[in-house]
Amino acid sequence: MDKRTGKIIFGPVPSRRLGRSLGVDILPLKSCNLNCIYCELGPTSKYTLDRISPVAPSEIEAAFLEFLREGPQPFDVVTITASGEPTLHRDLGQIVEVIKRHSPRPVALLTNSTLLNNSEVRYAIKEIDILLPSLDAGLEATFKRINRPAKGVEFEEVLQGLTTLRDSYRGRVLLEILFVKGVNDSKREISRLKEIIEEISPDEIQVGTIARPPAEPWAHKVDRAVLERIASIFGDRARVVTSFSGPSEGPGKIPSEEEIIELLKRRPLNIDDVHSLFHPFDLQVLVRLQDLVRKGLIRKEVVEAKEFFCARDQ
Repeated sequence: MDKRTGKIIFGPVPSRRLGRSLGVDILPLKSCNLNCIYCELGPTSKYTLDRISPVAPSEIEAAFLEFLREGPQPFDVVTITASGEPTLHRDLGQIVEVIKRHSPRPVALLTNSTLLNNSEVRYAIKEIDILLPSLDAGLEATFKRINRPAKGVEFEEVLQGLTTLRDSYRGRVLLEILFVKGVNDSKREISRLKEIIEEISPDEIQVGTIARPPAEPWAHKVDRAVLERIASIFGDRARVVTSFSGPSEGPGKIPSEEEIIELLKRRPLNIDDVHSLFHPFDLQVLVRLQDLVRKGLIRKEVVEAKEFFCARDQ
């Protein structure tokens, strides 16, 4: 795997929502129009509202084909994501096309939902198999507190994009709501979210909380029992998603130091992740991770009494 491929294709990584996810990273760190308090990529140092094309679809296609040639590395889904917000990529439609042309698995897209009111974006995602939009607030004041949007990102436009999504999109919609203790878990917030969910009509509502080192140390997870209660309020389509539940089959080789570092830039890993993701090479990977810590190339961080291996601060 050369440096170009390592920066575009990463994983597979353990996904709480999708199983074993092969990531396609289409934007540089951290290209985003939000600065969410819980983001595992850290704070947004510079907001952007511009739709850009820093990586050509042809380069993404070449990196994806190179990964497939290297196999076998089992994965359940190909997830188009970004070190920020993927719908900010101007050529998203072409990227979807080239990945679907070659992917042996369903193609998913993670989005913060801020550009779903844009007709060009809705057209670009129409062939995606699984869309995973997020909505963390039912009230505008909470949206500003938890997601900290750039100037020009309007809460009502986010809601409009989500509620009109079904006019053009026919794939599965898995709506994620991530709860932060004392921020968006009030009765009033949950009641308003329920009303909005009924308008969006997603196939599934995935109720979650902080599971990895957040951008803000004061952002804390919500207890499982509270999440279960919230899910029951949202109805039969809601489920609590708090941990990786993918298959035990691991990669065909031990990842290199460079591959591990590139993976950690997108997803901090705890020991349970390592055992699930890299079996039967998990012990060798743990040794390599500890060696990278000693060299100062990665770091450890403890969140909610759980230790994570993380990339160095960008």
